[in-house]
Amino acid sequence: MMCRAAFAVIFGLLALGLADVASAAPVISSISPIAGTVDGGTTVTVTGTGFVTGSGVTFGGTNATSVTFVSSTKLTAVTPTRAASKVSLVARPPAER
Repeated sequence: MMCRAAFAVIFGLLALGLADVASAAPVISSISPIAGTVDGGTTVTVTGTGFVTGSGVTFGGTNATSVTFVSSTKLTAVTPTRAASKVSLVARPPAER
C-alpha cells in the first residue's frame, strides 16, 4: 500500500521594508498534484503570481529538494521525504529562502 501526503496551500505574505515597497509577495492560486508519496520526488506545479528566479518552496516547513522558475506565474518544486500527513506549501521570495 502506498502512503500519500496531502498538500495544503498557504498564501505567502511578505513583510515589506521601506526599500521593498515596489516588491510583490508571491501568491499561490493552485497546486497540482495535491498529494505525493512519503518518499518524496513528486514534481508539483505551483501557479500564482509574483514568482521570480530564485523563489523558494517549502512543504510543511521543509525545503523542496529543487525549485524551477518557469515564469512569473509558475514554479515547479520537487517534494522532500516526509511522514504521511497534510502539509502546508509556501512560496517565498529569494530574500526569505
